[in-house]
Amino acid sequence: MLIYAIFARMESSRMGMIAAAASALWLAAFGYYGYPIYPCLLMTVLSVYFVLPEYCREAGRTPLLLAGGCIGVTALFRHDVGALAAISHIAALTLFQVKARLEGVERSPKLIPAVALFAVGVLLVAVPVWSLVMVIASPTEVLRDLVIIPMETYGRMRSLPFKWNSVNNWGVFLPPVVGLTGIVIALNFRGGRASMGAKVATATMQCMRGGALLLVACCSLFFTLKGVLRISLRHLALALVPSLLTACLAWLLAPGSRHGRVLALLLAVPMALVSIGAAIVDYTTLMTNKEWMLNSVDAGDKCHSAAGLERLGCFKADQDQLAAIRFVQERTADDERIFVGLESHDRIFVNDVLFYFLSKRLSATKWHHFDPGVQTTPEIQTEMVGELEAIKPKIVVLRSDWSDIREPNESSISSGVSILNDFIRAHYGLVATFAGIQIYELRH
Repeated sequence: MLIYAIFARMESSRMGMIAAAASALWLAAFGYYGYPIYPCLLMTVLSVYFVLPEYCREAGRTPLLLAGGCIGVTALFRHDVGALAAISHIAALTLFQVKARLEGVERSPKLIPAVALFAVGVLLVAVPVWSLVMVIASPTEVLRDLVIIPMETYGRMRSLPFKWNSVNNWGVFLPPVVGLTGIVIALNFRGGRASMGAKVATATMQCMRGGALLLVACCSLFFTLKGVLRISLRHLALALVPSLLTACLAWLLAPGSRHGRVLALLLAVPMALVSIGAAIVDYTTLMTNKEWMLNSVDAGDKCHSAAGLERLGCFKADQDQLAAIRFVQERTADDERIFVGLESHDRIFVNDVLFYFLSKRLSATKWHHFDPGVQTTPEIQTEMVGELEAIKPKIVVLRSDWSDIREPNESSISSGVSILNDFIRAHYGLVATFAGIQIYELRH
């Protein structure tokens, strides 16, 4: 709806319907609807909608403040995406003013006041909330968790090489290429009768469309950085939607530049070809869901309404995991904390965070989500042991399901640290086993 509203604001409802439909197609194909990049994407698109009047100097300070506020909200979901979105806005404003100066356009936003107003909007939202986080935790802990650890470990432990033998992966090159090409088209755009048409032949609409193209192209370009370590279309979901908007806006503005239509066509064709894969995924999912809904018996078998498993609903879960959850629920009270770890913590691929949610039990340590290079270090394992000693959870759950998984990065290398496992062996005894799940109970 927001994407359509952006194009409707620029008097191009038909292109708005195309852009909205293409975006919906890809969002449905990506899945993973709990992924925090989706609220980030929502607020970024809303910031584009709000800031458009600023490019034609029609609404004073309000557009920049509102756009900045949206990016401030984005930073509450993902601080790194918030930073990339802010950079995209500032880059677009800078390029727009450079273009205006070269063309001798007087009615253009002044760069420093515009950036300052935008920054105020960001800070008004982000600073109070992040200040509260730092008061509840501590600046040192926030800096460690959100800046130092990702910078020092994520690239080494989670990066994956690009699979050149998969044609479907080639679409990952589209966002940066589309972003750069969109910027070129926007900078070379010249208003005129051929480009704008009779209905939108005004300086206001020229500025708004040109500014919109610069902004979404910059988002497409900078958001690509989000997926450079684990390169796949799903990891570039944040950049792909702005790429769709860039291609649509480029086609809208293309006649204003000398070779614009050719460039816009070069953007539209590959985007359409890559979208065929997304359409196939959507169709397959739709047919599967339709078959599931029509088969009432099958639907009833896949839904769990048993006491204690209400949170599972109609989602799938391994029967051994469900049996282990029931066992833990029988041995603990609702307000008791548990610890869910791995068979060995010297090497980590993933861990079972879902166990906490389904069993309705909180974690005995703040380090409930595991990452290689974090919980594999002596410092973090010592901290976790300290939390376990203080809380003394009655139950510890260890899983071995992912012990044999090796990714082509440093996560496959053992750290040799066994502090956490040594503590568990010394204080807990095995009481039950469910396939790859071992349940340990605190010794008295």
